[in-house]
Amino acid sequence: MSSKGRCRICGKSFESSGMSRHLLSCTDKETMTNGIPDKQEEIYEIHITDQYQKAYWLFIEINGSETLLSLDQFLRDIWCECCGHLSEFYINGSHFSCISDSFYAESDMNVSISDVLYDGLKFKYEYDLGSSTDLVLTVKSVKKGKALEDGIRLLARNNMIEEKCSVCRKRKAAYINTFVSTYDDVMFLCRKCSELLDEGELDMDIDPDGLLPVCNSPRMGVCAYIGESDVWD
Repeated sequence: MSSKGRCRICGKSFESSGMSRHLLSCTDKETMTNGIPDKQEEIYEIHITDQYQKAYWLFIEINGSETLLSLDQFLRDIWCECCGHLSEFYINGSHFSCISDSFYAESDMNVSISDVLYDGLKFKYEYDLGSSTDLVLTVKSVKKGKALEDGIRLLARNNMIEEKCSVCRKRKAAYINTFVSTYDDVMFLCRKCSELLDEGELDMDIDPDGLLPVCNSPRMGVCAYIGESDVWD
């Protein structure tokens, strides 16, 4: 399943592969850079997607002096954070954990981006080692440029993936039912049908406590995930 997204530099829309090419030549890119004029950095452009749900994708830039811990926080804020679960990066056979004394990893994430990443590298990230969200990250380019003031910035992401209500099959879904066992079960509900459920007017075996909001994240419907930090909305 493919999905389009908007370039945050010029506003044009592309699918993921087209966005990758576009970002290499976006003529307005420099004018939008909120860089520090007198500080040069290695800037890493990274493509991020869910390992299984390819319709979810991001393109970001990050300073080489930032750490994996900063990248971990970004991924939590925009796609993953629900209950403070553990997370790990898997890079060239090494595991980097979000905590320093992890039994499962050789090192913590307090290591600079420039020390572990390079152009063309593909690596993985896992949030929640139980009901996990598994991401694949690819370094698309490394270039010299003005250091990013915030250390990291979002270049592009997929648009919200709209689902239809499984009950009325007309309106846009607002909630996902997490208590399902087969694909024949009701997966999505619109606001109107969820109201009918609350009022007892929907004769279906659906537990309202199992409804979570539809979100623009591959973690939608998992654990207690309710959506991203508004920093990256």
